Amino acid sequence: MPKQNTIKLNKTAFFDRSQAQEVGEAIRQINSSKIIVDFFGVDFISRAFADEWLNVLGKVTSKKTVTTRNLKPDVKKMIQIVRKKRRKINKQVSD
Repeated sequence: MPKQNTIKLNKTAFFDRSQAQEVGEAIRQINSSKIIVDFFGVDFISRAFADEWLNVLGKVTSKKTVTTRNLKPDVKKMIQIVRKKRRKINKQVSD
């Protein structure tokens, strides 16, 4: 029987980097090249969690395809804010 390739986040809020690292560890432990991370029921992620989540994705996506599902608008917006800030910082560093 193949391992489950969906990670369901079982909290309504994620506040810190260690929580994103825990999700990353769960992704690494799944023996599949395609993983779904289900954010169903997650109402809030902090800026720190979002930043570390992007770090986690950057590390694992070279070996696996990670898809997110059920992102609420506020959660999606926080990830977009962090991505935008990272692009701005990278642009400043490269100038």
